[in-house]
Amino acid sequence: RQLGSVAFRAGRFDDALRLFEQARALFVDIGAQNQLVDTDGRVAETLLAQGSKRGLEVAVDALARCRSLGEHSVHMPMLQRITGYGLLQAGDVPGAAAAFEESLRIGRDRQAKFQVALTLDALARLRRLEGEEPPDVLEAERDSILAELAVVSLPPAPSRIEELVVR
Repeated sequence: RQLGSVAFRAGRFDDALRLFEQARALFVDIGAQNQLVDTDGRVAETLLAQGSKRGLEVAVDALARCRSLGEHSVHMPMLQRITGYGLLQAGDVPGAAAAFEESLRIGRDRQAKFQVALTLDALARLRRLEGEEPPDVLEAERDSILAELAVVSLPPAPSRIEELVVR
């Protein structure tokens, strides 16, 4: 799965999907449900980055399975955010905003700083799509967290997000 994440960050989405599918098959074989929902979230994120509508379906399914494992899964903030991107890509702006807000709430509750930073970035993108400038505090918090964690760059956002016209 880690190699899939490296390929994803490098923009090599076909390689990422292939590697995630290999990891997924292993997790299915050994019954590692928690790792499986994480991997499915990564698959969904990669599909969305490619512009595939199937990404939303995979994200929603992974989120539902994650919930069935218990609300305290460490993967909830990521899956909520990826579902939000899928909803945004599908044109459901209110649904996307709600998913991003829930991701942010859960991430803050769990002190999952990297997930919080990614979700703050998603909220900033959403505000821009809506024709608004995000509050300075939102981007300042994102940048502060990224600096604290020594994160040099964020993973790619789903394809075509900037091309959406929010009405």
